[in-house]
Amino acid sequence: MTTWLSGTYAALQLLCFITFICFVFSSGIVAKIGENGLGIVTRGLILAVIGVQMLIFGGTAALPFGTRG
Repeated sequence: MTTWLSGTYAALQLLCFITFICFVFSSGIVAKIGENGLGIVTRGLILAVIGVQMLIFGGTAALPFGTRG
């Protein structure tokens, strides 16, 4: 259990660091990819979130020890 938690904390710290870097360099990123590129990235992230949500719901519904039911 401890290994799982430390891995989770490490992943959370990495995501926080990546988010911080994106915020710091956001004006440069938008200048490079442009407004159209920003719209494409935004739509892609929204589709990725929907896909992950569908994967989680499908996995919990298919497994006998899922949280539903």
